[in-house]
Amino acid sequence: MDEHASDAAFEGGLSPDLTPEQLAHLAADRPDLWDLIESHPSVYPDLRQWIADRRAESQAPPPPRLPAAPEALAAPVAPAGFVAPEASVGAVAFGAVGAATDTADGIGAVRAPRAPRKRLAMIAGAVAVALALGGGAGALALTGTWPFGEDGPLGDSGGSDAQTAAEVEKITFENGVEEKWTVTGDDLGADLDGGAQLRGHLPRMMGPINQANRADQPIQLASGVLMHYWEQAPGDVPARWALLDPESGEPKWQEEGRGSPSFCATDDAGTEAVCNSAFVGESQLIGFDENGIVFDAEAEHGSVLFEDDALRLLSEEQIAEFDLEGRQGDVTPVSGVFAGTVGNARTPDCVWLYGAGTLSYAGPGCDAPTSEIITDADAFNWSVVGDEDPVLLIDDMQRVSAYDPATRELLWEVEGALPGWFQDPQVVRGDGEDRLLIAQSEGQNYRYSLIGIESGEVTEIDHSGNHPVGVVAADQVLIFDGDRASDGSRNSISRVEVFDGESGAELFSGEFPEIGNVAEITGGPLGAIIGHSLCTDCTTAEGSHVIDSYTFLGPVDTADAETAQAASVTIPDSIPYNCPADTILLAWAELPDGWVLVCGVTLDEPTFVAYQPSAKAKVVFSNGAKQPTGADAKASVNWDAKTKRYTAELLGGNKLTLDYDLGTLTVRDEADVKTVEQQRTVRYIFVPLGERIRTVDDSSEGEGTFSVQKPKDTAEDQIRYMIQVLEKAYDGRALVKDALPKLQYCTASAGGYTDTVAAMKAVRDNRAELLEALASMPVDKIPEGEALLDDLTEAIRVSHSANVEYVAWAEAANASGCASLSASGQAAAAASDAPKERFAARWNRAVAPTYGVRTFDAWYI
Repeated sequence: MDEHASDAAFEGGLSPDLTPEQLAHLAADRPDLWDLIESHPSVYPDLRQWIADRRAESQAPPPPRLPAAPEALAAPVAPAGFVAPEASVGAVAFGAVGAATDTADGIGAVRAPRAPRKRLAMIAGAVAVALALGGGAGALALTGTWPFGEDGPLGDSGGSDAQTAAEVEKITFENGVEEKWTVTGDDLGADLDGGAQLRGHLPRMMGPINQANRADQPIQLASGVLMHYWEQAPGDVPARWALLDPESGEPKWQEEGRGSPSFCATDDAGTEAVCNSAFVGESQLIGFDENGIVFDAEAEHGSVLFEDDALRLLSEEQIAEFDLEGRQGDVTPVSGVFAGTVGNARTPDCVWLYGAGTLSYAGPGCDAPTSEIITDADAFNWSVVGDEDPVLLIDDMQRVSAYDPATRELLWEVEGALPGWFQDPQVVRGDGEDRLLIAQSEGQNYRYSLIGIESGEVTEIDHSGNHPVGVVAADQVLIFDGDRASDGSRNSISRVEVFDGESGAELFSGEFPEIGNVAEITGGPLGAIIGHSLCTDCTTAEGSHVIDSYTFLGPVDTADAETAQAASVTIPDSIPYNCPADTILLAWAELPDGWVLVCGVTLDEPTFVAYQPSAKAKVVFSNGAKQPTGADAKASVNWDAKTKRYTAELLGGNKLTLDYDLGTLTVRDEADVKTVEQQRTVRYIFVPLGERIRTVDDSSEGEGTFSVQKPKDTAEDQIRYMIQVLEKAYDGRALVKDALPKLQYCTASAGGYTDTVAAMKAVRDNRAELLEALASMPVDKIPEGEALLDDLTEAIRVSHSANVEYVAWAEAANASGCASLSASGQAAAAASDAPKERFAARWNRAVAPTYGVRTFDAWYI
């Protein structure tokens, strides 16, 4: 409360000089002054009504199960001429709902809602959205703890804090990531005689790379990375704290003598953090901002809720209120129904979750009515997430299920899990619906998707990688990949793909200098933090689960990204050309006896290609090469970030395709549908995708089209690749067998062809994917490979045209009940027969008998 307002209130009643804002503060904190406030000259009608409503609510009996509060209302807005009040929150908040404060009469007086408040982001704890209570207790998951709603836990708007967040320059990884710094305990304890250590502890039973938030992880604030460490000294030593600059890693400030964190929270703007810490059996509440430690106070062990000008500490038996200077206020006992001890956070006996004013239960041992139990799974993670309308999430390691907290109705269910062990939900906030990052297991692999929190709408992320790790940083999805150690227990990372957090569209794909001994990766508002193990060959679980250093990956500076990338790569001596003036190097490739050079005005706008197929051949240039910054040059050369290909219209009319994934260069006469030349590159670099030189062996690793293993540079493996791609494509078109008769004989009425439309679209897309693959499929080692590729390309191109018409046919039938295939569709279907027959005949003559592989019939293609 405003101190001046408080002083005036106690000097013989209420001072007539009090402003409407000061009256709102008094009304929120001093119900005993409501009579005087109502008669004050500065009072406004909405404040009078608010007081009347609070009086009425104070007469209601308490809830039967748990001291849950009525929903907080919006602060009354003053009419013109008044200053809008800043009202205060309730003494206790159960997630999105305020709770009653015990008075002498045993009846709670709900406080006036406060003005603009930050959202909370829980950033630590085994399951950050839940308070796991041991020793015969259950677990409490609070609405709004991860994440708080756009309008705050009690429905307030963002106000000044939202404005502060908006003023911060938006961080983006659209130019990739770069290592900013690595820090060890000794770096932070350089002024200590015995040095220092970090001693982060990983959860047990983690995957090859941990992605879960831990209690003792570094905390990302808008101003830097908050980290704790210990002096190397005998006996119990309290933790020290430092805020590190995100660009340099240098400490902005360092403080000493505090406990290590067990639960932490930050405000939505990332300007402040509060941690519940422990040291030698005692617990403290510690507040931080960009200038250092703001306060530390004795407190129970528990979970922290960060609100506008008050804190809530949720411990095993109570909820305690603190102000932002660490002074404790009201304490409210908490009780509930628990079935047993909570052990492992993923195998609780029973947890109770609170959202939208309703208690729900989860676990195999819950002593509650069946209608209130949303799952009886033996092992699961849980959380409460959402903005204005929260949802309950249950992750049973096979699927993620979302429930309406008020009705316990199942909202949606998707196959997959929250990625990582003991994983807090990774939430992407956007202008529309917030989304969750979900992982689906494919053997030892993960495939990531984004799921709308409220709708369950799935947005697939088209990423690559053999053992990828996905994290959310600055509301974008970063998918890291690299090589596994020989025992599979640790990874290195050297590649990243960046995706928009709402659409799932790829923003960047590239490599960076390899980072080894990666034990965990976590995201945050500034970037990604990599944890490194104390030792990689420890014989004890303790040693292998201790982190002793961290590496911070931040965004590549937008202004410097293009010049830095281009300047860091040089053209090899084997290529006797340089990029023209006013252009930068984008790619080069060495062929067995030739080369290719690609330049452009920006990383995303190539404009110049020079190509020499062999040492004795002439150099061929792209159209507009004489004016490489002109309109013709820009129109003739293209970069497709999705397929990772450069294409160029060459002088003379041929089309050149330079492919990154398969390392092929293909030159085609598009008019005659003829491959003029194809070669596999020996060495190459694509600057937008990193600085590492790739070889033909690199382009043979991983999966290509239809998840088929990419081919080695041999005839046998190129043949194997083509066979498997055609077989997978054929399998993908199986749906047409049932869908086509339905269309031909009009066996359904209007609206009854939905499945047929879906089947025809799937076949159309299957053809499109195959056609795209043929543009760079390596065939240079296969007998008559170029002719085979030409026949196959022509066949699939006209078949795709026919499939487009089949989709239109199905949609027309679904609209009217019966329709016919268009004349163009019939013509395209007929035109595909000849090239299919040529391909089958050539393959069965030149390839199948020579290499002992299968034959093909024309109808199979």
